[in-house]
Amino acid sequence: MEEKLREKLNEYVLRYGTVDKRTLEVSQQLDIYIVKGQKQYGSN
Repeated sequence: MEEKLREKLNEYVLRYGTVDKRTLEVSQQLDIYIVKGQKQYGSN
């Protein structure tokens, strides 16, 4: 799931730009996985 979100985010950035609502929504969904990974490996 995380990899698909990364691909989708990259596609949306290229298509809509970095400040588009759709891009930001995907970024926020991906943030959940990033935070979990940081907690798992002890990186703050």
